[in-house]
Amino acid sequence: ELQWMPIPGESWPGRLWTLPTLWPLLSFLGITVLLRLYLGRVLRQLDPEAAVPDRVREAYDRLTEGILILDDQARILLLNKAVGELTGRRDVQVGRQFEEHDWFADDVRFEGDRVPWQITLESGVVVERLRMTIGHGPGERIVLVTCSPVGEAGRRGLGGCLVVLADQTSIERAHDQIARAMRELQAAHEQIRQKNEELFRLATRDPRTGCLNRRAFFEHAGPLKERCNLEGRPVAAVMCDIDHFKSFNDRYGHAIGDEVIKAVAGIYNGTAREADLVCRYGGEEIGRAHV
Repeated sequence: ELQWMPIPGESWPGRLWTLPTLWPLLSFLGITVLLRLYLGRVLRQLDPEAAVPDRVREAYDRLTEGILILDDQARILLLNKAVGELTGRRDVQVGRQFEEHDWFADDVRFEGDRVPWQITLESGVVVERLRMTIGHGPGERIVLVTCSPVGEAGRRGLGGCLVVLADQTSIERAHDQIARAMRELQAAHEQIRQKNEELFRLATRDPRTGCLNRRAFFEHAGPLKERCNLEGRPVAAVMCDIDHFKSFNDRYGHAIGDEVIKAVAGIYNGTAREADLVCRYGGEEIGRAHV
């Protein structure tokens, strides 16, 4: 009688404990652990934030200006908390270029066409207080950007760039308010000047003919006569009286009489020189001082 019995190790649980099966499993697990340790160390070396001591980062966070430290490819190595407050964004990522963020193209505007830190990284020059506007509408912020090169320029270029963002929003708004107040003040002064000229004209001119009134005529004629006497120049005074003016008013009315007075005064004013004085001396009397 023959009876078959399983050879040890041929069943499924037993196969797991055989050397041909355990060796690949142990090798895979070992390689996985070693690779994880290696990648963790490499990533720590490549992590930009790991290169900055905590005390330096804390010191930068206390500053009110936004601080960005960029490498030679304009990638962010360090940024402080003020950057997020100025931009209104909490998603600024280390290891990316500042202008690679999705909101940068729509929200950030410069005076020139080029990004200031790119100018510094390419030429090695310091860019000082370049105006940058972030956002739109009431929440718009005005920032002055200063970029300084880090390291000495060599065959591979600069080592990086230090970017300082100074918030000028409150100062700019204060300047705008002052400028608006100055414009309003100038407009008020202009209105006052016009009112003063109007008042002076009402006080010195006859409203119907535009000639000097009697009081203003004597105020100007006295100094004019004295000056002519000192300079030895003659001065003449002419008085015109419209004949039969009362009967003209009675026949045609005072409105037509006023037009007659205006017409006569217009003749005098039209022929008067700059130094001459023309006044309405009385109702229908018009005087003129001629130098």
